[in-house]
Amino acid sequence: GGAGGAGGAGGAGGVSSDVLEALDAADRFVAHAARIALEQRPLETWIHHEPATDSGRVQFAIALAHVGGDVARTLVVRQLARLEFDGATEADQLAIVRANHLAAMRLKLDELAARSMAERFESRYPSGSSALDRELLQLLVELDSPRAIVPALDVLESNAAQQERIWAAYCLRVADVGWTSELRQRQFRGLASLRSAAKGGYSLAKYIDEIRRQSAARLDDATRDMLGELLEAPAVVAATKPAASATFVRAWTREDLAEFVRAPLVQRDFERGRASFAKARCIECHRMAGEGGGTGPDLTGAGSRFSRSDWLDALLEPSKVISDQYQDTEILTTDGEVLVGRIERDEADGVTLRRLPPQEDALDLAASEIERRRPYPMSRMPSGLLDVLDEDELRDLAAYVLSGANPSSAEFHQP
Repeated sequence: GGAGGAGGAGGAGGVSSDVLEALDAADRFVAHAARIALEQRPLETWIHHEPATDSGRVQFAIALAHVGGDVARTLVVRQLARLEFDGATEADQLAIVRANHLAAMRLKLDELAARSMAERFESRYPSGSSALDRELLQLLVELDSPRAIVPALDVLESNAAQQERIWAAYCLRVADVGWTSELRQRQFRGLASLRSAAKGGYSLAKYIDEIRRQSAARLDDATRDMLGELLEAPAVVAATKPAASATFVRAWTREDLAEFVRAPLVQRDFERGRASFAKARCIECHRMAGEGGGTGPDLTGAGSRFSRSDWLDALLEPSKVISDQYQDTEILTTDGEVLVGRIERDEADGVTLRRLPPQEDALDLAASEIERRRPYPMSRMPSGLLDVLDEDELRDLAAYVLSGANPSSAEFHQP
């Protein structure tokens, strides 16, 4: 705010020296405020300013990219080319790459300028820093650098963290330059491997499918024919274990388990908790430490989000509170048919509804076919799941879930 206020001190439409100097401020909030103030002034009142530091030049370049135009384009390319990358801290390197990416996206760089910008960063990717590599890959793809393809495919095919593999796939989906038949085969094999091994919630497989769809949409007919079956998404098989044989034990109520909520969980049995997770059928829909189905939320971090009382309420009354992410929709058609399922496409002309099991088919409904739609009040999770467990199994299950399936957790320490 202070930098913005100082901007008016230079006269009508002018820029004060305080604002220009603030671009070089060590405090990034001050530098950011100065840049915002600068962008509100006519370009000719500050275009000839020369920041004293590389951090100031980054802010100046961002301002030019936001303003746009032929004059700004020429200046921003010149400013960015002057930035010292190799001797900078990682935080400053990230800022430099992001400023270049912004300029590449917002300004129509000519082929020579884009090639020159790409050449400054091609030899620096991969850098060994995950954070920096994400930004470098995004920039090089934006600049149509063929040098980005192979290192990104190496990440997609590797045992790197899942988020790094997904990011590589996401950036490669819009890369158009540098492909060969062999590299395209690597891309779609990598996508198939990623989708089969991906661990996450219900929408993760669909997200990877969308990356695959957008990647395939950019292929020519000859490449499509060459890839053949590789273009088909593999089926996702939930990593579940068969549920242990279960018989009815007791119809548990909140009153029955009042003491369970109060008593500490100590000296519990980890393996029995794990077995109870399968016996109560939790594993069919929920992941725990990478194991289980993906149609419900991942429960690995449940202990940090829910108290034991909340967790118990969710099991005893699963329809009491339903997350928006997992709530089904009920549709009444103009023909009087009631359909229930999950909305996969929701547009002005209609929706695609994925019906509940056992059908699980996708129905395309035009807007004119829908009489009424509303949130479905019932959870997919059935009630009575705990009724196959005795009290010890229930306590072990609670310890297993709320510890994040960590056998070293205090709940499992034995005397």
